Amino acid sequence: MEEERFYLEENSKLCSFHGIICRHDYILNVMYICIMQLIVTVPYMFWYMTNASTILDIYNPHAMIIKMPLLLKLWVFAGTAAILPISLSNMIRRLNDICGKVNKVLNGFAIAYCIITAFAMYLLPSIFIYLLSAAAFLIGLLLMCIPGAITSKKEYNVNKIFNWGAFLGTWIWGLFNKSYIPLWYLLLGWIPYVGFYFQIICGLKGNEWAFKNKKCTDVEEFNKSQKKQTTIWAVLTLVTIPIIYIALIILIVAGIAIGVAGDVKANGPEATATKFENFMQGFASIYFESHEITENENKYYILPSDWATYSFKEKKDLLDVAAGTAAMERTKKFPEQGTYHSKSTELSRTKIYSSKNGELLGEYNLDEKAMSSGSFKEAFKATFNAYHFYKPTEK
Repeated sequence: MEEERFYLEENSKLCSFHGIICRHDYILNVMYICIMQLIVTVPYMFWYMTNASTILDIYNPHAMIIKMPLLLKLWVFAGTAAILPISLSNMIRRLNDICGKVNKVLNGFAIAYCIITAFAMYLLPSIFIYLLSAAAFLIGLLLMCIPGAITSKKEYNVNKIFNWGAFLGTWIWGLFNKSYIPLWYLLLGWIPYVGFYFQIICGLKGNEWAFKNKKCTDVEEFNKSQKKQTTIWAVLTLVTIPIIYIALIILIVAGIAIGVAGDVKANGPEATATKFENFMQGFASIYFESHEITENENKYYILPSDWATYSFKEKKDLLDVAAGTAAMERTKKFPEQGTYHSKSTELSRTKIYSSKNGELLGEYNLDEKAMSSGSFKEAFKATFNAYHFYKPTEK
């Protein structure tokens, strides 16, 4: 009986295999685990996005992992191995709480599931990775939502209530409530995903921080105060700030439209078009060393050292910009061609080359045969393979 009580006492530690954990503390620990997982995967994701040749590569992680450098593979697998016991310990304690007892069969299944999910996601073909990811999401959601057979019967604890004011207001809420840990959001908020995870942590820990730091004694008054703050932040976040944001966009667009209309009226449409063309070419020159528009090809040259650091999306955007600026220049340079030139018409003959050795780095090569084959699968695949980027041999 004493041993069973030991294994069923509440335990909110980040990594521990005995006891139970309530939903509140489980979600809190999951947020910490997500941040740790991001630290492990950031180098992998950077390599992944900068080495993808086509859009299909982005959706084929298995093939990309095989190509990964050995040191990066070791980093990912070592990080996953370090995080695995932490994730597993939280899952087992949550299951113990949901079942109201130590269920060895279910815990054994959880151990097998965590190990398979953690490592197989890097080894199995893409379809299995997506299925495992969906299953992991659903299981994680269930563990967060199902009340515990033990902890759900415990008395009300103000520290375990989610604070929406802290979630929405973060550091400003923290200043009003003498809680200074949320100030970290000023730094963490700029890091993708980490800022959102930290917001959830603020929401989960907000009541505990505020109740302790403001030295509150009346729980009812404390709850009333936090509800008022939540209302204020909800209105600001969901109503006031979006209205201001939309109004600013409308003002900017209206200002540009009025400026263009005034310039057309004062100088004529051709002069305005020339200014816009010069602006686009100036923008392109920030990224490209030089360019050359020939009768059959638009050649843009870039430093290979810069190209190697760009993500797939950035490379795609650069090729689109090159095609757009080439369309304007081609219209003026080859009026005898007698066709309308646009980004879509110029993509297929726009290519990006290394400014060091002239090797091809990027192109848009749409398989017209596949597009006209009548097969949706082949057309879909051709569309995803159209943007093709290559790794420079010299940086």
